[in-house]
Amino acid sequence: MLREPVQHLPLPAQRLLSFWNDARQGGDAPSVSAADPPKLREWLADISVIDFHPGAKNLCIRMQGNNVARNIGDYHARGGYLEDLIPLAAQPLVLAPYHEARRRRRPAYSVLQSGLLEGKFDKFERLILPFSQPSTGECDHFIVWVGPTHRDVIVCESIYSPPLVQVTQSRLLPKIAKLVIIE
Repeated sequence: MLREPVQHLPLPAQRLLSFWNDARQGGDAPSVSAADPPKLREWLADISVIDFHPGAKNLCIRMQGNNVARNIGDYHARGGYLEDLIPLAAQPLVLAPYHEARRRRRPAYSVLQSGLLEGKFDKFERLILPFSQPSTGECDHFIVWVGPTHRDVIVCESIYSPPLVQVTQSRLLPKIAKLVIIE
């Protein structure tokens, strides 16, 4: 459970997390119908919409905001898969939060530091929000807020209860990513 207040998250991410929490019915992820573009207008430039597809490649880009494409790389090809666009060495760190958010049906927050992906952000934060299909109950839709940061990762982590999963680290690229599942 988030500790109150969530003031260490950037304000746009706080508001998007509140939107997600308000859309929930019970303790589960909200329905994909809650991810209606007019309701997301405030964040459109700073979000990506990703769909999960079963198979060899899972994470399909449905939409990417202009700020996201401009600042972390030109990954906005509609219908493209993150698995094709993210360098192979970076995939475990970049893609793991999606799989954890899907599996746990909870938001995942991560900080990716420089050297992992090319782009204008030296270091950036991601808030990955899962949405479920009413017909299957599966979380196969994500709204992902991305914003630049120069903050200390430890300060960012301090707003959460202890993580449900260990912090993701890479032996080849140490100290470049942190992952927290938000309860």
